Amino acid sequence: MNPRRVHDLMRQGFPERPVTASDWVVASDGDGLRLDVVQRLVREHIASDTLLVEANRKVGGLFLVSQAFDFVASNVGRGRILMTDREFTGFVVIESNGVASGWAERTECPESARGGHSGTQS
Repeated sequence: MNPRRVHDLMRQGFPERPVTASDWVVASDGDGLRLDVVQRLVREHIASDTLLVEANRKVGGLFLVSQAFDFVASNVGRGRILMTDREFTGFVVIESNGVASGWAERTECPESARGGHSGTQS
């Protein structure tokens, strides 16, 4: 799935969440990504073997969970990173300042999110 398609799907299916409605944790600091924190957020909120991940409208893809963490580590701190499953039921966001939050809710899934190919980034 190419980055532009991921961006379109995120715009359609990734819900905005008020900052005050979330519990925030530090997921990145001066030493880089705190992998254990991000893995825990994904485990708690996204029940899937694949993740849609977007670092910006031109950088994103559909990844196996293990590949997604490498992608996130290489893009953390550059902007807001969004992660979700293909059904848009679980969500994790990492802000550019390194704080992260996750939640689960039922949203309207963009129909074409169910198809596609794994891991691409541009």
